[in-house]
Amino acid sequence: MNVVYDLNEEITPEGRAVALGFFDGVHLGHKAVLEKAVLNKDKLLPCAFTFIMDKNFCPEKKKNSLAVQTEKEKFKCMEKIGIKEIFCPDFSSFMSLSPGEFAEGILIEKFNAKIICCGRDFRFGKKAEGDINFLKSICEKHKITLDIIDPVLYKGEIISSTAIRQAISTGDMNKVTNMLGRYYSIESEVIHGKQLGRTIGFPTINQRIPNHHTVPKFGVYAAIITTSDGKKYAGAVNVGVKPTVGSNEVLAETYICDFNQEIYGKTVKTEFVEFLRGEKKFDSLDDLSNAIRKDSEKSQKILMEILENERKNVK
Repeated sequence: MNVVYDLNEEITPEGRAVALGFFDGVHLGHKAVLEKAVLNKDKLLPCAFTFIMDKNFCPEKKKNSLAVQTEKEKFKCMEKIGIKEIFCPDFSSFMSLSPGEFAEGILIEKFNAKIICCGRDFRFGKKAEGDINFLKSICEKHKITLDIIDPVLYKGEIISSTAIRQAISTGDMNKVTNMLGRYYSIESEVIHGKQLGRTIGFPTINQRIPNHHTVPKFGVYAAIITTSDGKKYAGAVNVGVKPTVGSNEVLAETYICDFNQEIYGKTVKTEFVEFLRGEKKFDSLDDLSNAIRKDSEKSQKILMEILENERKNVK
């Protein structure tokens, strides 16, 4: 898959079906837009136009634009859907363009878009002055197909990144999973901790939450752990500041069931399946050990069938 970060970069002249959007999280609503470009009837090159939001350039956006996934994970999801080319410039490189300059100069002249796909609320151009009515007039002028995708609903609510971030922050992982179409996850390096877990019979791994990421509600979750070799395990992950032993930063600390390998420095994927309980400070390490045992047993019970089905699908 080809990723283009610079709008001045030369690209092939072939016709394209272009999906438009920020696509934060690539949830089921985003997937509907992307699939429309992929399944275009003219067999055009399916592409996505997204962008990088610089948090220093737009500090007021920081709180309300916490990511649901990293850029790398976002691209993986797009590729899995069938997108062959991604245009991902920095927002500051095109934010001053008028709606007409963006639609005609970028989408039509630069990308040779023959089909454009977007949601009903898509806005573009300087100060977001362009809407789908303006885009429709441009497409009609240039005889380009415009596919406008209706919102996708979950239990009557429009699926959106805002709704997903809110659900993550309250620990409603069932809602998150049903809106994303997959489990919410983090994928980051295993770092060294205080190594107290092994002294109480439950060695754990520590991961930082990626920068500018939505942090799950503090507490313990049943989670699927995928190690760097692709193997999956049940796990009980605590998100928070480890009140019993103390931590100076928010971490995801996971006890991986039936696992005894050293994986410091390796990248591990942690998928949050179900919220088990809130974070708690225990009176002693023995109490903490008993809690981890109970959490891991509950997690294994929840994940047993899920993991078995996933292993069958891999085979």
